Amino acid sequence: GIFNIIWTFQVILQVKLHIIADTIAQWYYIPAGALANGQKPSVKMAARNALTTGFGSAVFAGGVLTALRVLRSMVRSASRQNVICCILNCILQPILAMLEKFTKFAAIASAITNKPFVDAARNMFGVLSRNFLQTSSVWWVPDMVLGVTCFMFSLGWGILTGAIYSGADGATTDAG
Repeated sequence: GIFNIIWTFQVILQVKLHIIADTIAQWYYIPAGALANGQKPSVKMAARNALTTGFGSAVFAGGVLTALRVLRSMVRSASRQNVICCILNCILQPILAMLEKFTKFAAIASAITNKPFVDAARNMFGVLSRNFLQTSSVWWVPDMVLGVTCFMFSLGWGILTGAIYSGADGATTDAG
């Protein structure tokens, strides 16, 4: 029941991702003189590719992402039970997040190359193993910067609120 609903939602997101990646790839890789000859990249062509030849890849990627999401949820909920599960959660969450990022990366590669998902994932694994630092930094740096910024803002806000509260609490205690 719930697995199928999540999978359907993931398939819709993967079809959207396929259309966007295919359209951008058409614009990027079009030859210089092709626009003058009337050849234009189109969303219609990308949608046709996503709903015909690329649909199996979108369904497979959606299934992998759904399985990863369910597994992450199960590990997260089990971590509330005892310390060992909490330690396993700390170990497994980054690995599962990395697999999720890799799956999305492979889905984009599948859309750009119009290869089956498994072949695109195999090619992306080769690219990542040869150029791990340059390729992966594109994906984790923005998330890390945003996460650290939010953490620092929250920490500052918490300290400020705590200082104001303790100052106000001390003022009422002195007055009483």
